[in-house]
Amino acid sequence: MHKVLLAIVILAWGAVPGLFAQTAEVPFFWAYLRSPAQPESWVVADLRVHVLRDASGALDSGGSCVRLRYNLHDPMTLTALRIHRATDGSVVLQAKFPSTVVRGAGSVMAALNDKIQVRRGDRQAQEALRRFLEDPFGHYVTLATQEQPEGGFRGPIWKTEYTVLMSLASADPAIPADQRARAALEIDAFLARDSSGKVVFGEVLFQGTYHYAAQVTFTGLHLRAGPNGTGPIVISAPITSVASTATGSGDLAGVFTQVLPENEAAFRTLQEIVRAPENFSVTLEAGTQPEGIVRGRLRRTDRMAFQLQFNARNVVPPPANWETWSAAVQTFFTLRREDGSVAAATWLIHLLFRFPEPCEVLTLQVRKGRAGTNGPVVHEISSTPTLASTGHYDSAGFRLQHFDEGDLNNFINDLVERPEEYYMEASTDKGAVRAQFSTMTQLPVVDTVLSANLDLASRTLAPGGLISIFGRNLAKVGTDLSGWEGTVTPESLNSVAVGAGPHRARLLYVSPTQINAQLPFELAPGTHALAVNNGNGMSNIFAIPVAAVAPAVFSGAILKRADNSLVTAANPAQAGDVLVVYLTGMGQTTPALATGRLVDPARMFSTVAVTATVGGKDAEVLSSTAALGFPGVYQVALRVPAGAGTGNIPLVLKAGTASSNTVSVAVR
Repeated sequence: MHKVLLAIVILAWGAVPGLFAQTAEVPFFWAYLRSPAQPESWVVADLRVHVLRDASGALDSGGSCVRLRYNLHDPMTLTALRIHRATDGSVVLQAKFPSTVVRGAGSVMAALNDKIQVRRGDRQAQEALRRFLEDPFGHYVTLATQEQPEGGFRGPIWKTEYTVLMSLASADPAIPADQRARAALEIDAFLARDSSGKVVFGEVLFQGTYHYAAQVTFTGLHLRAGPNGTGPIVISAPITSVASTATGSGDLAGVFTQVLPENEAAFRTLQEIVRAPENFSVTLEAGTQPEGIVRGRLRRTDRMAFQLQFNARNVVPPPANWETWSAAVQTFFTLRREDGSVAAATWLIHLLFRFPEPCEVLTLQVRKGRAGTNGPVVHEISSTPTLASTGHYDSAGFRLQHFDEGDLNNFINDLVERPEEYYMEASTDKGAVRAQFSTMTQLPVVDTVLSANLDLASRTLAPGGLISIFGRNLAKVGTDLSGWEGTVTPESLNSVAVGAGPHRARLLYVSPTQINAQLPFELAPGTHALAVNNGNGMSNIFAIPVAAVAPAVFSGAILKRADNSLVTAANPAQAGDVLVVYLTGMGQTTPALATGRLVDPARMFSTVAVTATVGGKDAEVLSSTAALGFPGVYQVALRVPAGAGTGNIPLVLKAGTASSNTVSVAVR
């Protein structure tokens, strides 16, 4: 039920819209290539397509990183990767390789100036990329070599889902703290789907940071069943003897493991890991003794994306004779502590360079300073090989290490609260470009407040109920609680706080245009002042009406109790079925709940008495309680009465004199 409640309570997070004239996006695609000449060999082509769109949403330009991973029986010399239109076999996009010889098992990434490039004004290439993005399954990939210039390796293109999971792992707690090993481990799970939506290929990327008391040799890195790190191994990284740094602390280089459909058990397990990561754990092993093994439960992460617009004019002072601009998507995946602060993070950088002439990128730095000022270097980003630009549209992707402690972790926490105080600068041998992480310095504006069921009729709120606040400049950086762990939800998230009367609301989701929060149980019935602070200052005061109870049913959140399946037109209820209806606004329970605290699964928290009608017929109400999961959600169990009708029929709940909104339920 936890996942259902998440879907109800926390809206899907997306990149912040409307802040920039151009936006960048990075869809992922996979191609699995085989060759009749080498039937036991395979090549996986990873295409991260960097797309730049103008203010209208039209495709402006783009490019793609091309990364190959292979297992070859015979060596070959790569020359090009080509994307073909399936209808006629014509080549629509391609990346050239500088005659790279590959053999055995390994990986290679195309040099920066050999990426797929789609330039502004090149209408033929723009149209080819647009058609590819709209219908990737109408294309296929070939890999050309000197031995087979027409492309001996060939395969279909699949859309790829990318899930970032993390674990704060540590050794046995009995080991003294100053000697106890620990690690922030990241598991990137990739699932490729064909045109029917079926999962056809999987891959896992293991990486992270580690801290041991002295140098060690890693002998294993495993995903295990169960949350405690002692269950059976389900997927392993290809690590058998890898030395740590001399100090015992460092970064764990990324290691890929392919999960093919032929391995049915691992293939099903990877899909289950993506669906319910909390049921799995990860272990990093240096030998077999307790002090060498760190274990941790897998956790989801939250995702924060920054759209950066680089421009030479932003540099202080701006270069006299060099004008250029570029776009970038900076994505942070984080785990959060109970108070909402970042405990660990990983940073994925995608750049789309747009330089007017060939040049070499010398440094890529994050500095602290507001627009128009220069500031000190906070972090310098390095890459291998050295970045070089052909002077057109070149793309690059970088994965940085986890920031799990020290100054870099402090930087991440400060960045998500005060992004306007940080900028990124790329220096080349011809000039520099710069972009602020944010330019939002305005105060927030609250336009309206509704119950979190988003029914426009649900404007009366209840103590402990979930609400949705709509407005402008509500948050500088959006996020949710996907990566959060604790027992009491936070009062502050990315510097955002919400006041309701004399109390603070608890936060579940923040974005520039919407906040989801739980009202304090301490609010008495009446009219109260609500205001938002986004870190720049306080919003206008918005008056909210509060009643002891104000039932607000979530549309589409009705389950059959027998099998926990959603009631839909394809899965209708029938007379006699017991349904579980999810709602908010039921006020305080018996025994009483505390604001923000997760519901104790060992106890039952009952609401005031509830009545229900289905299709205008009285329905038997079996229970009305606080639901497990995030606070502010309730569940009412009722039986569908005979004679309620068929089709989409109305369901209404009533608590005292307060009636809920009307929702439709499918009945046969």
